[in-house]
Amino acid sequence: RGENIEVIYSSGPENVRVPDVQEMPIGSARSLIEDKGLLVGSEISYTGDPIPENDKYVIKQSPAPGTEVPARTPIILEVGTYEDLYDYKNPTTTSAVRIMPKLEGKTQSAVDSLLSSLGVLEYSVQRWPASSSGLNPNSSADKKNIYILAQNIEAGTEFTPNKDAIVLTWGDAADYESYTNPTPATPPVTDPAPDPTTEPVTDTPDGDA
Repeated sequence: RGENIEVIYSSGPENVRVPDVQEMPIGSARSLIEDKGLLVGSEISYTGDPIPENDKYVIKQSPAPGTEVPARTPIILEVGTYEDLYDYKNPTTTSAVRIMPKLEGKTQSAVDSLLSSLGVLEYSVQRWPASSSGLNPNSSADKKNIYILAQNIEAGTEFTPNKDAIVLTWGDAADYESYTNPTPATPPVTDPAPDPTTEPVTDTPDGDA
């Protein structure tokens, strides 16, 4: 009676800064979330397919890293395989269908520029079997002297960059000349066949004079 009573109002649980668990293996992400006094919420598949536990990575999270939330707030994780994570970090635009230009007769250096302008990131090359060229198609210096002799996707044909495989046959300038203007094969010389001879036919008389 007559005493002063001090009332203390609780401000509630202290806020926690959400850690960044993106790109982490799921086990490490769960541990870090719980160490911060937060809860691991729902795990959502990035692709919609089941994700194996031994190949599960965090791709996205909600709330975002650095957000201040009350303790024991659930952190929702979007998870996927390592390949899913790689694809998410390195998105590629869906390639539009293109028309294959004529590459035959062009240098590999020119072909590089032409295919790159069409969105082609890579293609395969093979040396013409009849070629003995020592040029290297992986050498920037040699690409100026390498000629495309043939292409597996014909000029004027529709193709999808980075989906349809492009294979080019190459050689040097001499190979290109030989490939486009082959020396006609000389037919073997044979002795003329002798004219067939007919055995004379003798008419045997019946004996009548």
